[in-house]
Amino acid sequence: MVPSAEDTKKFVPKPSEYYNESDFQKFELDAKSFSIIASALPNEIYAGLLHCNSAKELWDALKEQFEGTEEVIENNREILNQQYETFCHIKGEPLTQQFERFSCLISELRLVKVTFPNANQNSRFLRTLPEKWDTIAFVTRHSPEFKDLTLTQLHGRLLTYERELNQKRMLQESGKVADDYSFGSTALLGQEESGSSSKDQSYDHFVDITAGGNFNNSDPHSASYAFTANTENQIDGHLASIGIA
Repeated sequence: MVPSAEDTKKFVPKPSEYYNESDFQKFELDAKSFSIIASALPNEIYAGLLHCNSAKELWDALKEQFEGTEEVIENNREILNQQYETFCHIKGEPLTQQFERFSCLISELRLVKVTFPNANQNSRFLRTLPEKWDTIAFVTRHSPEFKDLTLTQLHGRLLTYERELNQKRMLQESGKVADDYSFGSTALLGQEESGSSSKDQSYDHFVDITAGGNFNNSDPHSASYAFTANTENQIDGHLASIGIA
C-alpha cells in the first residue's frame, strides 16, 4: 500500500511495476501465512472465507466469526464474570472434576481479557468446596504462601489431603491405626498386652479369684487347692535338690 496521489491520507495498492525485492518478500510471507491458516481450517469453515485475499484479512475474518464483535465480546465478558461469582459445587462431584470445571472457566475469562490474582482465584475455589474441606481450606487461606500459589498447586495440595484422609479411613475400616506402620508403635504394646493377657488367663485357670486369695482351702477338688498343692510340691523339690530338705 502506498499513499494516494490525490489524497496522501488515503492508501491504495502499490502498482506492480513499482514492486521491489522487499515487496516480493512480503508477498511470499503473506502467501505462506495464508496457507498455514487455511490448512488448519475445516473445509466447511474455509468455504465461507474464500473471499479473503490476504493472511491478515483471513485472520480478521476468523476473529470476528469466533470471537465476535467488540459488543459480543463485552457481553460474553459479563456472562463469564457472573459464572465466576456464582460458581459452586455440584453434589457428588469429585474434587478433580470440580477443579477442571473451574479451570475451564478461568481460561474462558482470559480469552476475553479478564484475569484475577492467584489469591482471588484460590479463595473463590476454596469457598465452593463442600463442608468437609472447611478445615484444610481455613489453614490454606491463612498460610504465608497462599497468595503465591497457582490454582494447579492448590489442587495438588487438596488432592494430597484427600488421599491421606482416604488412607486413614481404609486403615480404620481394616481395624488398624496409622501407628501400626511406625517404628516403636503401639502394635508391639498391643502384642505384649495380648501375651500378658493369655498368661493371666492361664493363671486364673488355677486360681479362684472369688476365693479372696485363700490358699488354705482343704478341698482337694477346688482350683485353689490344686494350685496350692502344686506350688508346695515344686518348693519341696527345689529344697531337696539343694540339700536343705
